[in-house]
Amino acid sequence: MTKTQVITNQKETKPKYRIEMEHLYLLSELADKLQFEFPEFPDYELERKKMEENKMNKEEIEIKLKKMQNKYGKSVMLDLFKSMHKAKDEINNLITSITKRDVKTMSLKEIKDCFTEIINTDGVLDFFR
Repeated sequence: MTKTQVITNQKETKPKYRIEMEHLYLLSELADKLQFEFPEFPDYELERKKMEENKMNKEEIEIKLKKMQNKYGKSVMLDLFKSMHKAKDEINNLITSITKRDVKTMSLKEIKDCFTEIINTDGVLDFFR
């Protein structure tokens, strides 16, 4: 699982949408308007090594790492959701630009899937560190 997939707890799948440079500009505009910065990403490999050194079994390690990943992902999403109202137009523009559909015609699941895909696109989060 890549770092970006940890946030949304998603497995690697074929992308539904292609994230292009124009979308990164829109993401940048969105992050700027929300004054949002991703918190430092935990070093899960370092944590895994520490747990292995402490003689934890593999199952315990995986459970603990999964909890850490979920906690990080939830905190990022919560921070974003708290201020989404400040950038309604920018969010709608981004989603429409990526999906080529009117946001008003999309289900919440489709919108969530779009954001999940953005976050899971390898390298996207590196632009916002």
